[in-house]
Amino acid sequence: NLDSRDGLGAAVRSAHDCGVQMICVRAEFDYLPFTEKDFDVVIFNASLHYSQNPLSTLQKALRLLKENGVLYVLDSPLYQDNGSGRAMIQERRTELKKSLGKDVPPETKGSFLLQDDLERLRGHYDLSLLSPRYGLNWFLRPAVAHLLRRRSPASFAVIKVKNRAPMEIP
Repeated sequence: NLDSRDGLGAAVRSAHDCGVQMICVRAEFDYLPFTEKDFDVVIFNASLHYSQNPLSTLQKALRLLKENGVLYVLDSPLYQDNGSGRAMIQERRTELKKSLGKDVPPETKGSFLLQDDLERLRGHYDLSLLSPRYGLNWFLRPAVAHLLRRRSPASFAVIKVKNRAPMEIP
């Protein structure tokens, strides 16, 4: 998204306002035009869930990090179970069909990450979840969903993945 309000244009403007030079590149998630180990930081801000395969996209992006580089995922849904994630996608497709008056192609449905996806990365990277505090109503969402027999809600933790430096052999 190149929009100057909330896309890459906003990132460039914000960086400029902070006195930082930033070059933004628009590319497909799984076909990034960069060489390995080029970046100190990679950020997915409210975007990773638009990838059709978020785990694969993360793995490809992690190859771009220098030693001790860090990847952040912000504002993308994280589910405990696949069923809840699939139910969310179906709900979104139903909402879009209702508002647009026609079916939405499956490839535009978006996706989600699973806790199990992150566990696969944990063996190779230092991974941590930073959970923002949104207040009591947000905290009670899982219990309310359970009582109403709805799907489990997503969490929106900040995911931090640090590329480990290679181990030195004495």
